Amino acid sequence: MSPILQSLTTAGFTATLGLLLKIYFDERDRKQKSKSLAAALAGEIGAYLELSNARQLPDTYRKMAKSVDAIASRGATPDPPTGHPVFDAVAGDLGLLTTDLAKRVSEFYNVVSVWRSFMRQLKSPEFNAMPTELRVRIINNFADLFEPKIDGFFKLLDDLKRFSD
Repeated sequence: MSPILQSLTTAGFTATLGLLLKIYFDERDRKQKSKSLAAALAGEIGAYLELSNARQLPDTYRKMAKSVDAIASRGATPDPPTGHPVFDAVAGDLGLLTTDLAKRVSEFYNVVSVWRSFMRQLKSPEFNAMPTELRVRIINNFADLFEPKIDGFFKLLDDLKRFSD
């Protein structure tokens, strides 16, 4: 084999090996980032579900609806937070998850945002100026809308944990 052909063959082999190694390491890094993302989201979602006592939340709202006038008389309560520390930091990386997980994570955070908005509304002067029957209906409707989502949120949490392993 001529020295030129040998040099070209060596250079081609080296370039191909370098490209294959880069692809391998990039994929390994992407997989690790996706697992870390899933673990971080599972931590935040798990905390939301646990701290809100999510499985009992619809019944809590239904009980609240029965004493809706007492809500207004309790006075000011702290506003729920507006941001999501983990989600807000990683929302641009949801594409590292599967399409299904990304969709369900997005849905979860949209529901949490609606829930927070609802919590702020409960203590607003406008809400408390509404007729009692309307306030009761709004609270019960929220409980009815939220309740069927709870099992799916716990399944999402389990799926994120499994994905991160």
